[in-house]
Amino acid sequence: MNLRGASSDGLLNIANHVEFNDTGRYFVAAIEDGFKVFEADTCELHGEQHLTWSPDSATILGDTQITGLVMNTHESTKLTAKLVLWDSRSKKQAATVQTKSAIIRCRLSQVHIALVFRRNVNLYRHQPRIERIASYETSDNARGLCCLGKEYLVIPGRTAGHLQIIKLRDLEVSIVPAHTSAVKAIAVNRDEEVIATASQQGTLIRLHSPRTCARMGELRRGVNPATIYSLAISPSGAHLAVTSDTNTLHIFNLPGSSKSSKSSSTVDGNWQRLEHTPSPPPPGNYMNLQKWGGLAKLPFAPRVFSDVYSFASAHFDPGEEKDKMNVSSKDGYVKGVVGWVEDQVLAVISAGKDARYERFELMPDDTGKTVCSRVGWSRFLRPS
Repeated sequence: MNLRGASSDGLLNIANHVEFNDTGRYFVAAIEDGFKVFEADTCELHGEQHLTWSPDSATILGDTQITGLVMNTHESTKLTAKLVLWDSRSKKQAATVQTKSAIIRCRLSQVHIALVFRRNVNLYRHQPRIERIASYETSDNARGLCCLGKEYLVIPGRTAGHLQIIKLRDLEVSIVPAHTSAVKAIAVNRDEEVIATASQQGTLIRLHSPRTCARMGELRRGVNPATIYSLAISPSGAHLAVTSDTNTLHIFNLPGSSKSSKSSSTVDGNWQRLEHTPSPPPPGNYMNLQKWGGLAKLPFAPRVFSDVYSFASAHFDPGEEKDKMNVSSKDGYVKGVVGWVEDQVLAVISAGKDARYERFELMPDDTGKTVCSRVGWSRFLRPS
């Protein structure tokens, strides 16, 4: 049972959009009258700002006090689309960027801003002043896919299923044929050494090198098609987390990773700890055991028998509201956004009227094998 109660009038804030910051320390919710920032580890409120308008999405610049707010409003036949950089220290706008087309999402780094539109991405440099330096055409990008780091900008290609990897140093563009159907999820690790992608089919996760553009590996989420909600790579680069519309969180070991994972630290926060934590059946380590055991060794066996599957999984609850397949759509809400708090601790957040936070930990079961357990949850917009 959740410890957080409903407000006296029964009205709750609605999360228009939720996402983690790049370091996994915070997550932000764009709400009807502003935005709220929460500690990702504890789900405690870190800060909030009430506005006279409703942002469509919010993005935190690293661990700073700068938040990028996207607003698209229609008055009669006129569209007003802009990005507002909000400084929480001074509690005012630090800068704005206005555009002629609706903005789906923004990405921020210490040097650059990326504004994502339905069929293109504009790249800006914001120091010492905001200046557009490039624009890239993409295939239909209704989900606003874009990863912006210190070295690379990663976006969908002009052809469905392709990636564009842009070196920010000289704006050199490399094209990677990642999938045969449209790319629907992208993640880059913190060292910018691995790109993970999923397609519209949702059965395979592919890994690519941004430096060489070579394929580094392939992971199988499942046999049946699914819509991938979110991908995230752990801080050490050892694990990949995947969520989908099957309401399942999958955890994979990443091939070639030799970095050890830190043990998780159990903390209390503004979430209800579960007294009994169910654990899924423990599978073997993918490096020496496949899901199908001896079948994988049979000659001419279908490839699904020898593919690499997740070593742990758990159920998450996105709420009963409809999910939003397109970030730009007003129908439904973003669900199942996954982020790593540390190498053994994850959180899954979902937007909407029933906005939720769920905490998961990787831990050994009674046999010593690692499982992913759901240890607590919260409806984080409900008043205490």
